[in-house]
Amino acid sequence: MKLHQIIDFIDDNLLKAREQRVSLIKKLTENDKINKICLFGAGTIGQYLYYYFKNEGIKIDCFSDNNIKIHERVIVDNCKCVAPLELKEDYFVIITSSYVNEIYNQLVNNGIKNIIKHPHDIFWIFNKSLFNIDKEFLKEKIAQAYNILEDEKSKKIFSERIKALMCDIEDSNFTDYSFICDKNQYFPNDIKFNYRYFIDCGAFDGDTLRDYLKDDMRKEFLEKYVCYELNEYNTNKIREYNNQLDISFNNKIEIYNLAVSNKNEIIHCSIDEQQGSLIDEDGDNEVLAVSLDNHLQNQKVTFIKMDIEGAELSGLVGSKNIIKNQKPDLAICIYHKLEDLWEIPLYIKSLVPEYKIYIRHYTNTLLETVCYATIKKD
Repeated sequence: MKLHQIIDFIDDNLLKAREQRVSLIKKLTENDKINKICLFGAGTIGQYLYYYFKNEGIKIDCFSDNNIKIHERVIVDNCKCVAPLELKEDYFVIITSSYVNEIYNQLVNNGIKNIIKHPHDIFWIFNKSLFNIDKEFLKEKIAQAYNILEDEKSKKIFSERIKALMCDIEDSNFTDYSFICDKNQYFPNDIKFNYRYFIDCGAFDGDTLRDYLKDDMRKEFLEKYVCYELNEYNTNKIREYNNQLDISFNNKIEIYNLAVSNKNEIIHCSIDEQQGSLIDEDGDNEVLAVSLDNHLQNQKVTFIKMDIEGAELSGLVGSKNIIKNQKPDLAICIYHKLEDLWEIPLYIKSLVPEYKIYIRHYTNTLLETVCYATIKKD
């Protein structure tokens, strides 16, 4: 899709998208035919939406999930997770899980009629930025970001992501984004990176570390791999994995139970039942956050990956000296916040104008979109 086509799409669809979302919120708050509202999927996305609806004055009555271990547990506030078979025909169910089609068919077979089938899309289509952002400002930012992208593949992915923000929520068909989907997240085959000194921000349970070590060439040239993870449980899982490694790799890996932000401070965070976590000022857990500039100081860095649940821009601000001085390759997630789609590429380019900017996408939903930056190599 060419830039002028994206601009035309925004002109044609932004107002309708806003009106649809306002109408649905009104339906959820005023329709007396709806008995209860349920979020099917009790993980991070479901909890995001719970708080969004709460702020809009919409009461979520329960969660549901196919994970029997969390049935009857309180997920947030006093809102429990109930077994799927407890859902009644007059419930309004919003799917907030990755297993979209399976859950949709399950609900239909159970007699549920009011279903929103956009799973991770639902988080995006209720993003408040879409309601409030000025259309001309939006078009300007999108044009700026589009014009710094290095290849046609990046421009296609970017265009489809922008279109998705204004999807038709009255269409019950789930949009499958596999047509823009790549393999090997953080290790793309079509872009060359220097992985020798790898900084992993949002290391989760070591999933990216495990992927890193699957490649013999990366293993051979590894000098240091630094993990930052704010969830203590996940941090311990990484340590357990590291302890099983050969000593030649074990002593090259550093693991920190720390969040990454724009400065050193104590922050609040939320942790869900699946051990997903995010910085959240209303969260019940406290953890120390650091800036990479302060924590790494003069250490060599060749690659920075960030998947830190919406704190990526803050993390980049706290890494700007490393980025300006060392110009490491970057892999920064841009799917947690609507404005990250354009703000993060533009901020990276402002720090190092020589960077070549790429975008790649890694699921058939709206999750896992990554902005890459690298200095062109011969």
